[in-house]
Amino acid sequence: MLVRTRMLAVATIAAAMSCGRTELRTSPDGAALDARTDGARPDVPIVDGPIPDVIEDVPSPDVPDVPVACMVDRDCPSSRPRCDLSTNTCVECLLDPDCPAGQRCVSNACRPACGRGAPCTNPGEQCCSGACAPVQSDNLNCGGCGLRCPADTRCTLGMCRPVGCPGGCGPLRSCCDTSCVDTASDNLNCGACGVACGPGTTCQGGRCLMTSPCDRCRPDQLCCAGACVDPALDANNCGACGRRCLSGQGCIAGTCVGCGPCPAGNTCCSSVCVNLTADRSNCGACGRACGAGQVCVAGMCVTQTCPGGCAAGQVCCLGVCTSTAVEPPLCGACGPDCPARPGTLAACAGDRCRYTCTGTFGDCDGDLRNGCEVDLSSSASNCGACGRVCPMGTRCSSGACVAPGCGAGPACTAGNTCCMDRCVDTQSDASNCGACGMACPAGQACSMGRCSPVSTGVEGAFEPMVNPTYLTPGVHNFTTIRVPAGVVVYVAGAGPQAGTLDLRATGDIRIDGMIDVSGGPGTQSTIASRTTREGRAGSGGFTGELRSAPLSPACEWVAGISGSNGPMVPGSTGTCRVGSNGMCITDNTTRLMMAAPAAQFGGGSGVFSGYRAYGAGGGGHAGGGPGNLGALFMGQLGCTGVTGGGGTALGSGGRAAVMGPLAVYNGRDGVLGQTQCPGARPGIPAAWVGGGGGGSIGTAAANDLAIGSTFYPGSGGGGGSADYLNRPAFGGTSGGGGGGGALRLWTPTSITITGRLLANGGDGGDAYIGTNMAAGCDPQPGAAGGGGSGGVIFLRAPTVSVAASARVLAVGGAGGFGSLYASGGGGGAGGLGRVRISANPATCALSGMINPPVVSGCAPTPGAGTPGRAYVASYPN
Repeated sequence: MLVRTRMLAVATIAAAMSCGRTELRTSPDGAALDARTDGARPDVPIVDGPIPDVIEDVPSPDVPDVPVACMVDRDCPSSRPRCDLSTNTCVECLLDPDCPAGQRCVSNACRPACGRGAPCTNPGEQCCSGACAPVQSDNLNCGGCGLRCPADTRCTLGMCRPVGCPGGCGPLRSCCDTSCVDTASDNLNCGACGVACGPGTTCQGGRCLMTSPCDRCRPDQLCCAGACVDPALDANNCGACGRRCLSGQGCIAGTCVGCGPCPAGNTCCSSVCVNLTADRSNCGACGRACGAGQVCVAGMCVTQTCPGGCAAGQVCCLGVCTSTAVEPPLCGACGPDCPARPGTLAACAGDRCRYTCTGTFGDCDGDLRNGCEVDLSSSASNCGACGRVCPMGTRCSSGACVAPGCGAGPACTAGNTCCMDRCVDTQSDASNCGACGMACPAGQACSMGRCSPVSTGVEGAFEPMVNPTYLTPGVHNFTTIRVPAGVVVYVAGAGPQAGTLDLRATGDIRIDGMIDVSGGPGTQSTIASRTTREGRAGSGGFTGELRSAPLSPACEWVAGISGSNGPMVPGSTGTCRVGSNGMCITDNTTRLMMAAPAAQFGGGSGVFSGYRAYGAGGGGHAGGGPGNLGALFMGQLGCTGVTGGGGTALGSGGRAAVMGPLAVYNGRDGVLGQTQCPGARPGIPAAWVGGGGGGSIGTAAANDLAIGSTFYPGSGGGGGSADYLNRPAFGGTSGGGGGGGALRLWTPTSITITGRLLANGGDGGDAYIGTNMAAGCDPQPGAAGGGGSGGVIFLRAPTVSVAASARVLAVGGAGGFGSLYASGGGGGAGGLGRVRISANPATCALSGMINPPVVSGCAPTPGAGTPGRAYVASYPN
C-alpha cells in the first residue's frame, strides 16, 4: 500500500512538470513528523501494543497475626483460608458457612453465635446481631452494638480514635495506622498498609518477592551452594567455592595449610610430616630441636661424633659419615631438614624427604627437584590434569576448559573489563566503577571511573515553554526535567558532541512532549532542461538534527554538499577527481569525471551531471556507500568514487556484520538501473543511475547492545551517482539522510514518558523524476540517496514508565525512491538503531511503542543482548 501511494504521488509530481519545478520533501513539521515516526517505514519491523505485567505467584505462609496478600484462596494460610478480593487479603471467613458450627462470620472473623438463650461467655463481648462482638476493639460495634467507627478511625478500648501520623510522613513514605513506613521495603506493609510478606520473602519495590539465602552475605563472604561462607577460613570453600582442603589441613587466608594425611609413623608439625623419633628439629615432640652436635635417636637428642670428622658432602649420621648426594636427600637423623620446593609439601619418611603436590599444582615434567611447577587450574596445556590440553578456541578456568572470553561468553570488546564473568565498562558501570567490585553508593552514578551524583543540578529546572526549543549538544545538569505536551526539543550545534543530548537530573524526569534527535532528510536534486544548463545537486541530511545541508550552486556540473555533525574521519576519495561543491566545473572530459567530497558524520551528497560522477558516501562509523555505476562501454573512461565513512563498497549499505544476527543493523544496498533513454550514438546504452546505500551503526556498536562504550550517533546514507557521457541529456542525483543522534535521560528518581523520544535516521532524497516524453528525453532522471541509520536512546532511573501513548524509536531512515522512468536508482534503507532501559524491574512499566522492541517487558536482558531488540538492565547498571 505504501509503494502504491508513493507511485500516485510521483505521478502527480510528474504531471506538474509544466510549472518548471518540482515540490520536494523538506524538513517535516510536527504533523508530518508524527505520520513518519508512527511506524510507516519499509523493511523495519515495529512491535506495537501493551506489554503485560508479570505477576509473581509467591505462596503465602501461615502467619496468623498480620494480613497476608492474596489473589485466590490457595494463596492463604490455614488460619485464614479465604481471599477477600475487595482488599486482596486473607481472612478467616467471608460467609457464615465458612465458620464452624455454632459460629457466625462477622467482619471476616468467625465469632460465637448468641441469642435465644445462648449468651456470650468471653469477657468484653456483647451479643450483637446474633454474634458475639468484642466491643472494645470492633470497628462495627465500638463500645456497644451498632456503634460503627467513622473512616480514618479505629476502635481502641471501646472508643473510635483517629488513625494517622501527626505532621505527615514526607515523600516516599506512607502512614500505616500511626507509623510512617516505606511501603516499597516494609515487610509488614508491602505495597500497601497491612499487607505482610511471609517467611522466605522480602518486600522489594512494593512487592513480596522470594529471597535467596545469599542475599544477606557480607562483602567478605561468598555464596556457595546457597550458603554464605568465609573463603578465608572455610576448609570446604578455601579461596573459592568448592575448593576443599585435604583431610588434616586447615584454611588460613584462603589457602589450604597443614600436612594432610601423614605416612605411618609420622606426625604433622608446622604443616610438615616428620618422624618424631629421628627428626632433629622435632625430636620426640613438635618443635623440640636438638643442639649442635646432637642427633635424634628414638625420640631423644644424643651426642655422637665421627672420629676424624667427615669429608665434604658427607654428614655424621649415627656415628658414620654418610653422603647426602642422593635424591631425595636424607633427612631426620641422617641429614638436614627437607628443603622447600614450589607447590609441594615436604615430609621425612624412612629418613628420606618425600614431596607431594599441594592445592591445584601438579608435577607435569616428572622432576620433583623443581617442585610441582604447573597450576592445573589455569594451564591451557595441563587443564585439571597433566597433559590435558584445552581445544583451540577455549581457555582453562578452575581446571575446566571453557569457552573463550569473559565467563562462558565472548571476549570483552576494547574498553571493557571482565568482572565476575561479565564484560563491563569500568568507566561507567555503577557496580564496578574504576575497578571490578567497586560499587557506587545509592543515588550516585559512575562517570569516567569515579562515583559521583548523577547530576550537579547547576542548570536548575528544565521546563521549556517555547516550541521548538534547542539545546546545545553534550551533557546538561538539571534538577528536574519536564517537557510539556506540544513542545519539541531539538539538539543543535557542531563539535565532537554534535547530535548528542545527555540530559541528567537530580529529580524526576517527565516527557509529555517530544525530544527529537533524528537525522535530517537528504534533499532531492533539481534539473532543468539542457538548454538552460542549470540544476542543483541534492544535499545530505545532518546527523542528530532535523535539517539538511544547503544546496550547491545552480549550474551544469557541480558536486553536492554533505550533511554535517560529528568528529569521524571521512571515507576514502577513490580514484575520481573530487569535485567542487561551491563553484561550477568547466566543460572538460577529465574534470567532469568526479566524485562529491567525502562526508564525515552526516548523509552523503549527490552530484549534478558529470560524464561519470559519484555521490558521496555517508559519514559515520559505517556510512552507506555512494550509488554504483554500470559497466563501461567502448572508449569510455572510468574511475571509482568515495566510499562511506565506515569503508563500505560502492552502492552498498553500511555493514555491522557480513551475516548472522547482527546483520539486522546493516544498511540496505542501493539499486543500480538504467533510464529509458538510449545514448546519442548507436551502441551507447541508456544512462546508468545508482542509488546510495543506507547507513549502519557499525560493528563496534552492534557488539555493544548494552551501550557500555559506544554511546554515539548513527551513520548517514550515501548519495546517488550517475553516468551521462555521450547521452542525450544530463541530470542530477539526490543526497542521503543523516544518522539518528544519541539521547540519554538519567536520574536517581523516576522517568515518565507519555510523549515521544526519537533518534531515527533521516530519509534519503528521492530521485528526480525526469521524463521519457519530451524531445531527446530532456531532462533525464537522476538517482536517489540512502537512508541514515537509527541512533541510540538510553533511559536510566530506578523507576521508568513508558505509557501506552508513548513512542521510543531509533530506526533507520527510508531509502529515496527511484524515478518512474528508470529501472533502478532507488536508495537503500538505513539500518536499525539501539535502545537501552536501566530500571528496577519492580518499578518499571513499558507499555508504549518501543523500536527496537524489548524482549520480555522489564525483565533484564540475559548476556550481551539480543540482536534487533532493546537491552534492559537492572538499575543502577
